[in-house]
Amino acid sequence: MSSKSIIFSLLITVFSFCTNYAQSKKVSIDYRMSINQGMQKELSANLEFDKGISVFRWNNTDNHTKTSEDDFGNTKFYIDVTDSIGTINMINYNVDSIFTRTLRFKNAIILKEKKPEIDWKIHEETKKIGDFKVQKATTTFRGRSYEAWFASEIPVKIGPWKLNGLPGLIMEAYDSDGIVRFNFRKMTTSESDLTLSNKIFKSGQVVGVEEYKELQNSLAEDMVKKIMAKMPRGTSISIDEKTETFLEKEYN
Repeated sequence: MSSKSIIFSLLITVFSFCTNYAQSKKVSIDYRMSINQGMQKELSANLEFDKGISVFRWNNTDNHTKTSEDDFGNTKFYIDVTDSIGTINMINYNVDSIFTRTLRFKNAIILKEKKPEIDWKIHEETKKIGDFKVQKATTTFRGRSYEAWFASEIPVKIGPWKLNGLPGLIMEAYDSDGIVRFNFRKMTTSESDLTLSNKIFKSGQVVGVEEYKELQNSLAEDMVKKIMAKMPRGTSISIDEKTETFLEKEYN
């Protein structure tokens, strides 16, 4: 085969690959998600994209609620609230909105917000993730600094969680504080619809950003009240330290 034929064949292959992902009814990407919110957890996560809507699900149905005692006899609590649905981040690019379904104790909270424009800086550095060549990008988003790696050959501006806007699929991302990490596992396409029921976003307390911030800020105090209600009389609980382990430290 001549060199011209080889180049022509390669161009046809790349064009076909990109066209398939652009025209397929649904793109589905599996990630391995690591999150440290007082305890390191390894989660499975999935990102689906179809018709201008991306849905990112991450969940852990195992209950990791634990208590421990320090050298002075003080009991420390780590409370992990889960259910069978888990956390869902839905970005509707058609109307520039994000809907996030999460839990506060056993109650579902639906955060509705305008999709933010993330200011990415794209670097020349590249590497390989599986068979894909990816390029480095960095940003500061919601109070945390992120490093991400995206694949231009997969021309969709989506990524895990709320990270989006790069000229290619975000295959890997992590923050500088070691709170969260996303690692690409595999990708498939199919003709099926998004596996999401809109009822999920109607079965919970719908709040805006300001109310959500207040709920997050009062979480520790409200948790103490919940625990105290189940403790014997005379029990005292104090909050010695409040660690910033929420994914979003800011909402501007």
